Amino acid sequence: MNEQKALKLTIKIWDYLAKHGNVSDKEDLPRRLWWRIKWLNFNCPLCHYYRPSKEGERITRNRCGACPLPHRLEGECILYNRWRRAETNQERSMHAQEIVNACVKRLFEEATR
Repeated sequence: MNEQKALKLTIKIWDYLAKHGNVSDKEDLPRRLWWRIKWLNFNCPLCHYYRPSKEGERITRNRCGACPLPHRLEGECILYNRWRRAETNQERSMHAQEIVNACVKRLFEEATR
């Protein structure tokens, strides 16, 4: 998977989640989407592309630094965790849309280089 494919798949997944705030776990995505990410590192196309390590390993910022989503020093994705911890459907939709926006911005930047 290349960067553009990872970004486009991430947009597709998170656009669905933004439109369906009642979905609070990626495993509850429609089967056609879930099966596309089930086997990827952290069930995330971006993580699979930008940090091809296995779950549970210590991740350094340098490995996540190229990802369009902000990460904490230890590799924790800030926007994903906001979505995961959201208490309402509206909050989940808002945080999912933030992920979509960050990926669309990166695609636009790549297209205009």
